[in-house]
Amino acid sequence: MLPTDQVSLICPRNDLESDCILDIAVRLQLDIREVAGDWGVTLDDALRQHPDLDSLRRHVIVIELPGATGQDFLEAAGKQVHMVDHHGPASDGPMPSALEQFAALVGYELTTAEYEVAIADRDFYPGLSRAGVSYARAQALRQEECVIRGDADLLDEARGFVAANPRRLGDLTLYFAPKRLANVLLEAAQEPTAEDYTEAADQHRPVQLLQVLAVFHADQDPASIRAVRFAGHAAARDALRSLLTDLALSNGLQLWLGGGNLGCFFGADARKGHPAPPFDHLMSRIFALLGGTSRPLLHYGCTFLLPLDLHESSELKPDPAIHATRFRKALARKEQAGDIRRHRLAVVDPGSLPTQADHERQCETQPTSIFSRCYGTSCSMRRTRGDHYPLTTQIPPVPSSAGGSDRMLSTTCVGG
Repeated sequence: MLPTDQVSLICPRNDLESDCILDIAVRLQLDIREVAGDWGVTLDDALRQHPDLDSLRRHVIVIELPGATGQDFLEAAGKQVHMVDHHGPASDGPMPSALEQFAALVGYELTTAEYEVAIADRDFYPGLSRAGVSYARAQALRQEECVIRGDADLLDEARGFVAANPRRLGDLTLYFAPKRLANVLLEAAQEPTAEDYTEAADQHRPVQLLQVLAVFHADQDPASIRAVRFAGHAAARDALRSLLTDLALSNGLQLWLGGGNLGCFFGADARKGHPAPPFDHLMSRIFALLGGTSRPLLHYGCTFLLPLDLHESSELKPDPAIHATRFRKALARKEQAGDIRRHRLAVVDPGSLPTQADHERQCETQPTSIFSRCYGTSCSMRRTRGDHYPLTTQIPPVPSSAGGSDRMLSTTCVGG
């Protein structure tokens, strides 16, 4: 525990958790350096606003302000720096919220209301329902968060947007949206119904939320991709961690990863001034990683392009590196059982694909992307069976013998 009379706090006020930390710091009479800035502000930005390092006390607590250069400056000035955050690769697993870490550092015992703020920041609605927090209280916490960020009106806009524009890929819901909604779209898309939340809270269990992946374009230019956001299962966190250390990504994108035991979130913003932020590479990696955690292709019968993981769920191990021999054996078993049909595709040069699909052979060489304005991937989406958007190369549907909706051929395309 740090002596409070020797502590300076450097902290923004850009969400409910930081607002709560600053209020506690006032009561504890800490030396406070409040930082102006929205999400994404850094310690370097903070020190430009508060350049007098000599006036800081011996211990400096920095709240959710990343920046190795700024930390070096503080340490060079003789300060003991305590970086408080729960985003990024700093630990092998989920970390306590910034509010909980701050309270432990200064020896402060959180109240019930303050614990609810910490839970909401760390574990969102699933954490609140597991703690038995009422739906009304959970909604009030989220609304207060939006008011502090100045996003209340945008959240209402985002609710309308997500209701009108979902694209579903198994248990993953995709959005292509304007950048102004980047801070609120995931919240709107994952907001549980009162009935689902209350049932979970009554049983003290985490409420189940959608997995959401969103690509954001400049508000006036859909061809200019500026950000990516993901929120989903906690199992995706370890897989997505590798993105933070990929220099091909971090050189052009500002990346972060967070969440607790009940979920995870990931974000990427284009670095200011970078001529070509590597969003194509990022999306390829995200889809590859999520395919090993959420496994959306497990759930529908359709035509799709390899490589992808055809192992049964029971065969998956914590290590995602499955040997090629095991992959081939699983493929052979499924082919022998008649679950899949195996054939080859004609190789087509990029840019030469036809615009219309007239027959099966032509369709097999016409993969496009749901985010074709954002990046090029060898897949396309087509709506079948209600609200689901299976991955398909658009082979013509086979009429259902029982009437009703058509069904898609269940085949696998291998090689090239």
